[in-house]
Amino acid sequence: MNAPAWIDLIGRESVVASRVRIARNVMGTSFRGTVAPQEGRRFCERILEALKGRHPAFVPLADETSEETAEFAGLLRVPANFVSGEDPGPWLAMEDAGRGALVLDGDHLRFWSVRPGLALAEALEEAGTLESTAGAILPFCKDPDRGWLTASPVDAGTGMRASLLMHLPALWAASRMTGVPDAMEAMDHPLRGPWSGTVSGDDAGLVVVTHLRGFGRSEADAILGLVRSAAILEAHESQARQSLLDARAEELEDAVSRSVAVLSSARLLSRRELSARVRWISIGARLGWVDPAIARSAMEAHLRTDDRTLLSRAGGPSEEFVDGLDRMRARVAVPLVRQVTGA
Repeated sequence: MNAPAWIDLIGRESVVASRVRIARNVMGTSFRGTVAPQEGRRFCERILEALKGRHPAFVPLADETSEETAEFAGLLRVPANFVSGEDPGPWLAMEDAGRGALVLDGDHLRFWSVRPGLALAEALEEAGTLESTAGAILPFCKDPDRGWLTASPVDAGTGMRASLLMHLPALWAASRMTGVPDAMEAMDHPLRGPWSGTVSGDDAGLVVVTHLRGFGRSEADAILGLVRSAAILEAHESQARQSLLDARAEELEDAVSRSVAVLSSARLLSRRELSARVRWISIGARLGWVDPAIARSAMEAHLRTDDRTLLSRAGGPSEEFVDGLDRMRARVAVPLVRQVTGA
């Protein structure tokens, strides 16, 4: 299962991916949460049949019966709520080359595109192409005054939600992340965790920056505000990296070197330790001390070894299932890093 294209920017850039999704709902169909499971499954099949062959992105990837859903979620290819167990209803994910559609993820349809780096305009254009293709054959709900009708009021109007995936390891390493989520919330550009929705130090320095409202706001305005907020975060990340270098250069270099060594030879790795090691290596890559390819491999290890993914691979109440997640994580991480370091 290939890693996402944006992972190549780890250790090189702060903004690693741009994502735009457009929500649409079909007239005459109940919203998710009120639709019976059998009706929801029939709706997914109806949508797949209608869209099949109309665009390369409309290729089935996974549904609620798929065994690989946890791995797809770990790689950020499907929403984490699909494996949380809190909402086990029918759904369908379609995807090709970083673009696709989600059926019954809150709204009836969510068309999306993810582009590496700061490329919101390109992602919006691609998601819009998918929406236009589907809209030519499906009757979407639109109010003449309120615009596109959506399951979430904050998406009403354009139905668009844009976000940036940012990698901010120095803010965590310099203990400067405290207060940043509240400040961004006050600026109407909240930070979210890539998986749980909560910003966490266990996410290897990854955060999602998005916007709060769409109603009464154009797509261009939403994107512009998001770019401005990302620039502020990027400046703070650069300042944090420089402060570490100025005040703790020897300790910083040691932490980077130790992290490369650990990920090249570890027998046990907790999620928290792996997250910290990825952050240190990524800082080292930005400073030119290590090859960015090492930071990329370390992040790939992080994406492929969240607890739910490892538990799904264990497949039963074996020793590894109960006690050995740290052992399993090391078995995945070490080969990925060694193939770059040659250790």
